[in-house]
Amino acid sequence: MAILDAFRPAVPFRALWIWSGSAPKKNGYVYLRKGFTLKAAPERAEIKLFANDRYILFINGHTICRGPAVGTDSTRFYDTVDVGQFLGAGNNVIGVAAYNHGPGPRNRIFKGPGGLIARMSVEFADNTLAEVSTDSSWKTFVPESRNHKAPRINGWDVGYYEVFDPEKEPTGWNMPGYDDSRWEQAQLLPAAETTAFGEIAPRPLAQLSYENIPPVKCAYYLPGGGLIKGTNNLTGNKKKKGSAVFDSSKASSRPTAVYDFGRIMSGRIRLGLTATKSGGMVTVMYGESLALTSMDAIKIGRGRVTWTSYGSRAFRYAGIAITGSPTPVKVDVLEAEEEFFDLGKAPAVRENKALRDMVSTAGNTLRASSRDYFIDCPGREQALWLGDVRIEALAAYNGFGESSLARHSINLFSMMQRRDGAIPAVGPLSGDAFLPDYHVQWPTIVHDYLMHTDDIEAVAQWRVPLSKAVAWMERELDGRSLIPRAERAEWWCFLDWAPYLPREGYSGILNLFAYEGFLSASRVARALGEEGTASRWLNHAESMRLAIYDNLFDREEGLFMDAAGAAGRNSHSQQVNALAVTSGLVDGKDAVKLIGRLLKKDSKPIGTPYFAWHYLEALLKTGHAAEGMNYMDRYWGEMTRRGATCYWEMFDPESPSSQSPYALPGGFPSRCHGWGTGIVATLVRHVAGTSPAEAGFKSVLLKPLADTAVLPFSMTFNLPIGKTRYSLKRNRNGVVSITYTLPRKLPLELVVNSDKADTLIINRKTVYSKTGPALIPNGTQVRKAGNNVIVAMTTDSISASITPCGD
Repeated sequence: MAILDAFRPAVPFRALWIWSGSAPKKNGYVYLRKGFTLKAAPERAEIKLFANDRYILFINGHTICRGPAVGTDSTRFYDTVDVGQFLGAGNNVIGVAAYNHGPGPRNRIFKGPGGLIARMSVEFADNTLAEVSTDSSWKTFVPESRNHKAPRINGWDVGYYEVFDPEKEPTGWNMPGYDDSRWEQAQLLPAAETTAFGEIAPRPLAQLSYENIPPVKCAYYLPGGGLIKGTNNLTGNKKKKGSAVFDSSKASSRPTAVYDFGRIMSGRIRLGLTATKSGGMVTVMYGESLALTSMDAIKIGRGRVTWTSYGSRAFRYAGIAITGSPTPVKVDVLEAEEEFFDLGKAPAVRENKALRDMVSTAGNTLRASSRDYFIDCPGREQALWLGDVRIEALAAYNGFGESSLARHSINLFSMMQRRDGAIPAVGPLSGDAFLPDYHVQWPTIVHDYLMHTDDIEAVAQWRVPLSKAVAWMERELDGRSLIPRAERAEWWCFLDWAPYLPREGYSGILNLFAYEGFLSASRVARALGEEGTASRWLNHAESMRLAIYDNLFDREEGLFMDAAGAAGRNSHSQQVNALAVTSGLVDGKDAVKLIGRLLKKDSKPIGTPYFAWHYLEALLKTGHAAEGMNYMDRYWGEMTRRGATCYWEMFDPESPSSQSPYALPGGFPSRCHGWGTGIVATLVRHVAGTSPAEAGFKSVLLKPLADTAVLPFSMTFNLPIGKTRYSLKRNRNGVVSITYTLPRKLPLELVVNSDKADTLIINRKTVYSKTGPALIPNGTQVRKAGNNVIVAMTTDSISASITPCGD
């Protein structure tokens, strides 16, 4: 019998829930172990396990993996791990270092009691099987080396400070032969407690990746009354590294060194140190900037200590300060263990340094915000926010060619859906905020996924959640076919971090997002073959379109108002008018005219990359190339010039020149926020002009922004179908050359503005000319549509030359 045949879809497999009877109710660390004997080295072996909330798995002392993926209130995910190579004949041991956060005011990533369930199945060369499962024969221990009374990091329940005492750590506890006779027998959890975990399902996406990264440099060091030597020995990719020595033996001394890792990342600090005597403390500090926070502490014991935190931290800078050690402490390892979901190769821009830096920063931001789901900010919250996911997913599709993390993030929202159909704005556990302007975007996020992947199987699984979400929208429409009263006691209508945007009456932003949501839902329903449903939802979109024009369009100004009613009549923000274009409500020449009017208006600046992205999309979608590229440079480019390695949650380019984003209402913004990544998708979709004409890029639309404001521009990016190259150049005679290299031969349409083209040459053949003959090769079709020339062909590469019109 093959090993996989031994696993049955029972709930979830043949094993019992266990924990320690002595574990603290909050911030609890528990070590669990099970020794067993194998008759021979196995042919294959794998273990399935889940622990609430976190675990590190060891097999015979080898660190195997961390987990699990964060689930929802209704479903948690277990891991399946191949461990055969770590097992041998004779005595073996499974060790699990588990952690339970316990109750907290905001349970977005931690919830429920501590518990472990695991089952290992082993197959031998003679096809016989062995099995080791969690039950009361396992041993448990609550380590005194881990201080469960440490304070919380912040009010978002991302974890606790960690304090570690190596001299109280049971040495070799996860190795065969360790004497666990004084450990407690594992306690079986009652069924009433295990229901808190909901259904236990297989992990739906790849394991996270890890990379050890040394610091780029020592940012600064302070002897602090003591002595430091060799701080630079810990930096760089050196084959043979030395050690740094910290001497804090003088009373009240505190030698401190702070290291720069070059960019913000999500993960842990790995620290290795040696002392000849016990005593004193190492404090570990972290910061997205040089404003560091002391977060972890290691008591100094005699001999060698290697340490990493259990919890994930977000940092660019990390420092250590040593106090009270009677003898010098030698530090020979200080590096980051970056933890991330592997999105694949990042997009890259050539030639244009400013754009190259912007795209690199966006890639850093998305990498740091990609874990088991798309995270809004890896430091402060580590939460799944719907508005961020929309932008992060588009960046992943269009820059990295990755869609599995988007699929899983979208699915988590479907699993969080409330009985009334409402999609919580934040999760994945116990979403405690409902934002109507986020809810109505969920159908659009689903449609984006469908268009970029053609994964109709996944979309079909969201059929019921989509119907319930749209039904919620239908119920909220009033007699005018609009959603009234955006601000209610049970809602938080976000709109943007912009106090000047009115929320009473008919909110323009909420209703425009809802219009786009109905339109997207209709397209998804049609793809699923539900024509009747698609028509009903399309009718709602059309009714909303007319109602928005009737109630929110200021004909005198030629702009859309922020809200219908006295409070919003004189307010025509960049946010609402940009959304009128990006939602598809206004298109063609009307959209160009609308944005042209908006550019002439003295509007209040947008403070977040969230809506700055919508505004940028509107500028470029309507052909305002110079204004769009200038806006991208003034907003995202200025952040990079101020030293940002990831994009900030908020930013005012007119603020005093500094390396700080300005403050949020009631707090400080993150220096790494997922909604800042949208420029990757914008450059691919509106500058390189590459988008799916059919779902899954079965055919491609190429509509390059061939404007002097962009020149020169070359970009390599990954789509879900593979690697794509794009180049835009101009020679001395003013001829613009455009080159695409696609992953494979595909039907495509190249769209060029005929108002700016005297001749168009495709692959060395003149296919369009205002003044001379044209030669259209076999297999190529050329047609005029308005002011556009459209060339249709099937190819994996296309080279176009545009001779501009004379004055």
